[in-house]
Parts: sequence; C-alpha cells; structure tokens
Amino acid sequence: MTAYYEHPVGGRYQVISKIGQGGFGETYLAEDTYLHGKKCVIKKFIYTSNDTQDLAKAKELFKREAKVLARLGKHSQIPQLLASFEEDNDFYLVQEWIDGETLSSELKRKGKLNEEEIKQFLQEILELLQYVHNNRVIHRDIKPDNIMRRRQDDKLVLIDFGCVKQFITANRQLNQPHNPTRIGTEGYAPNEQLSGNTQFSSDIYSVGMTSVFALTAIQPKDLQRNYNTNELLWQDKALDVSYNLVRIVNKMIEENSHYRYLTIQDILTDLSSSTTSQTIPVNSPTLIPDYPRSTIKPTWNIPLKPSLIILVPIFILVGFAAGFSLVKNQTIPVSQPPSESPGADSPSLRSEDFLKAPNAPSQPETKPEPVPENSSEPSGQFLCPDSLKGKIPSCS
Repeated sequence: MTAYYEHPVGGRYQVISKIGQGGFGETYLAEDTYLHGKKCVIKKFIYTSNDTQDLAKAKELFKREAKVLARLGKHSQIPQLLASFEEDNDFYLVQEWIDGETLSSELKRKGKLNEEEIKQFLQEILELLQYVHNNRVIHRDIKPDNIMRRRQDDKLVLIDFGCVKQFITANRQLNQPHNPTRIGTEGYAPNEQLSGNTQFSSDIYSVGMTSVFALTAIQPKDLQRNYNTNELLWQDKALDVSYNLVRIVNKMIEENSHYRYLTIQDILTDLSSSTTSQTIPVNSPTLIPDYPRSTIKPTWNIPLKPSLIILVPIFILVGFAAGFSLVKNQTIPVSQPPSESPGADSPSLRSEDFLKAPNAPSQPETKPEPVPENSSEPSGQFLCPDSLKGKIPSCS
C-alpha cells in the first residue's frame, strides 16, 4: 500500500492492494471501515483536464453514469454500486467485491469448453446481457476478464462496465482529437465500436468472440480469417461442435453489423431450437433405423388393417354400380327387330326386356307339377290357383 492511501479514500475505504490498471485508471481492493472491514472494489478514474468547464461537464456525466450502474446493480449477477464520489479532481466508484474467478482464469485451469458447456454459458450470459440491454445500457467491454464465476453459487457475474468510462473518453477526445481513447478490447470489440459507433449488437459480437476463446483457448486476434470471405477460422481448433452451434456463433461475430444478430432474444430462440432439435424421443413411431442399404430386403407380407378389409367390398360394389349405370344409360342398337310369328309358342325377346330385367326382375312363372292320380295327399310343393280349379285334374 502506497503512502498516498495511508488514509481511507473518501474518508471511509481503506485500500489493501492494487488489482488492476488500464487506460482509464486503477482498480483497488479495499475494506469498508464503516462496515467492520467488509471488502469492496474501488475504481479510480484519472481526469487530466484543468479546464473548469470541462471538469464541470465531467462531473455531471460521471454522476449520470453512476446512477446507471446503481440501477443495474439491483441484479444479483451485477456488482452493486456502494458509493460514488469525486476527490482531488479524480473520480471514484465503490462496488461490491465478488469472491470468484474470472472466465480467463477458469479456462486456463480447466481447458476448452465442449458444446454442452458453451451452450450453458451462452444461455446464462445472454440472459444477463438481455437485462442490461433492456435498461438501455451497452456494456462495451465484454471479454473473459470481465466475466466472473462467483464461488458462492457458481453463477456468472458481469463486471467492469464501460459506460462510466465515457465521460473520460469524451474529455480526451476534446483535448486530443487526433489520438482518441477507445473503449473496448482488441479482438473482442467490433469495428463499428472501435470507430466510435457502438451499438447493442456490439455486445453480441463481444460475447461471440468470448465464446470462440472458450471453445478454442486461443485469443480471437490470433486466429486466421478466410482470405475470400473474411470469416474467422475457429471450428477446427475447437472440440466437436455441431453445425447449429457454428452457425449461431458465426452470426454473432459477423464483421458487418447488418448481418449480425440484432437482439439477444433472437440468439436465445436459436439456441433453444438447436437444443430441442437434437433431442429425439425414445419411442418415436416416425423413426426409421439407418440400416445399410444392402441389408434391406423387400417383403410382400403386408398385413391389411381391419379398416381396409371392410372398405374393399364397398369399393367393389361401388365399381359394379358405376359400371352398371353406364350400361343402363347406353342405347343398344338393333339393326332389324325380329318379326312376331303368329304360331310361335312364346313372344320374341326385345332389347327392352334385357334392360328391364336387372331393375325389375319378373317373377318366373311356375308350372304346376301333376300329382299322380293314385296319390291321396297333395305333394305340398304346388298350390293350385283359383283360375285353374276345375280345368286340370290336379285341381279340384
């Protein structure tokens, strides 16, 4: 601990050690003397301008961005803002200390993530980032060093938001227009962000590049790109990954923001579809075993369902009725009708007789069988009509 911090910062926070330093300032681990030495993190932002008006603008912007952090800190996976103040023209943020391990450290210890692990990571970090975006805030510096896994519950925590750094960036661009300070990290920040046109999809790009690092254990800036398409070549450096996951990650890291995912929800939807599409029901009746073609032999023993057995006779009857209807509606040509002979025993048959027979069959005339005269009982096979009684011997 340097002599500068022999006294508590802000009259309350005793610095223990420096834990980080960057282009915007320094980060310290400290203890809150008002809360029995509870650990906290202090971020010091160094302001270099001596212009009174610029300092007043910086103070106003700092207060506004501090309020944003205070609102975001209500989420359990974002460090809570404990205090913000200005001291000796420097600006300080005091945040909750997270007892955990950065994603960078975890990957060095455990190695590459497989597909299932990266899907779980994306699901959790994207839901957290969706909360940030819903509050109209862009993180601006998502990378493995700014994602922690909390030991208490194994949850991911998003730290070191770049929104508060904007007031310093604005000041430096006024004083050094030819040497602007950029918010973001090489390899993780997209081109539009490095050009000063940060969008919500810029955070999506950063999460995608973080996923590439988690899958390959190689920094994105060290990976090659396709000469023709400029596509990042990372798949062969990862463990076995599916086409769906490759497609999702590649869309997240599109260089052209117009072809990139625009919202977090779109990614979550594709992730959900990717997960369910690989889940196959065990007893699915539509599955066909993937046998080799040479082992499949044709068979003709096709069992008929009961419904087909019932329908076959119906189809036959319908076909017969349709055919008969066609025959009925046709006119049978007769070249010369046969002449009736007066002495003939029976009249000649006409074409109408054939046509009428199926629809109105005539009752065949039953000729009586003569009963033997010596028979005393009727045969029981013939009933004598009244018109024949007395005319033939068998009718009395």
